[in-house]
Amino acid sequence: MATYLLIGIVVGIIQVIDSVLLLRSSGKIDKYSGTTSLIEFSWFFATIYYLLNYDFTLIGQIIAVGYLSYNITGWIAAGKIMSQVDTIDNVDSIIIPKSFVKAGIVFGSVYCLACYFTLNANSP
Repeated sequence: MATYLLIGIVVGIIQVIDSVLLLRSSGKIDKYSGTTSLIEFSWFFATIYYLLNYDFTLIGQIIAVGYLSYNITGWIAAGKIMSQVDTIDNVDSIIIPKSFVKAGIVFGSVYCLACYFTLNANSP
């Protein structure tokens, strides 16, 4: 579980940085956002792998399931945003709503800190 939590700290920091950059660009997606989205998407499947193959404490399970839930909610929100795009050519014009970006900052911070404090609580 320690490896999961350590990488989770990094993923949480990446989430916060991405959200802050999105906030500064008024929700306009750039190449960095695409890269961080790929990292977060990959971490979703890594989280499932860790949950199925390693022993987690109850708090570790809550942290991991929280990450999965946040991502699934994000996919639903992204689907709603994408449904408003009339053609694939207009994808570059998508603006992420400020409330979604702020939620990313909050979640990334909470996830990072939860991983950090859980990792330190379990250290000898």
